[in-house]
Amino acid sequence: MAGKEQRNRISLDDQLRIENEIIKMKLMLEYGARFGSGQDSEKMEPALEHAFLKHVLAMEEAHRNGKNLTVFEKIGSPADIRPAEELSEDELPEALRELQERLAGHGIEVRPMEKNIDPEAFYRFLTKDLMEICVLDSPGIHCFLFEAHPAPEGSRLERIAQEACLQSIISGKAPLGEITKERPLRLNGFDHHDRTSIQQRLMRFRAPYEDVLGLDKRICRTIMEQDTCTVHGSHETALCMKDRCEIIRGDWFVTFQRSRSDEWGIAEIDIDGLRI
Repeated sequence: MAGKEQRNRISLDDQLRIENEIIKMKLMLEYGARFGSGQDSEKMEPALEHAFLKHVLAMEEAHRNGKNLTVFEKIGSPADIRPAEELSEDELPEALRELQERLAGHGIEVRPMEKNIDPEAFYRFLTKDLMEICVLDSPGIHCFLFEAHPAPEGSRLERIAQEACLQSIISGKAPLGEITKERPLRLNGFDHHDRTSIQQRLMRFRAPYEDVLGLDKRICRTIMEQDTCTVHGSHETALCMKDRCEIIRGDWFVTFQRSRSDEWGIAEIDIDGLRI
């Protein structure tokens, strides 16, 4: 009986591998996707890879067929969001929590850049400025940053490099910003043309560990040129398994590139010591 189940299991795995190759071919031909080869690509179980590829395909199809909506339209144009002026000091925390949960339910995340933010200013941003921003009407996570007191350009890029890039990757999340064929992101030596390929890579990196913790992250120097800014730093990261934790220390850098529209985009991230 066990031998029969094993043969059926092998047959199912082989079938999934064939289907996975077909999906990969479709993604490459229709969407310009790229897939690596070697030991890393062989570690993923066929069933897990199949589920991931189906998710990527659904995301790409939704992206191609999707349309732009304002955040307000994406969350259903609700009429019950109360303006900040109508809320008392005691009501504000609960209203802020409920609004953040509603946004998260539609795949919209807003990360404050400061630790101690003014709740009222944050709530006003969520109910006014954020609601007018256009996003693609497709599945996925739309991430935004909230900065109550805009810092000088160099300082702002340093904070994005440290929090939205380094800390996000250590937490297992793709960094903020647009990633396309025209504006790829280079992560630890490999180019990525979409967010899903980076997320797959981070899933593989974190799979052996119970948790990955950023213990220390510092900025050592920032090199600012006309159209390029590179932030250099050091990190101390704990890779925790069931019975032990390994402490990794190394350097990191994030390079930003200025576009023709005078906007800074993340061009490259490199984190030494982590096998991402």
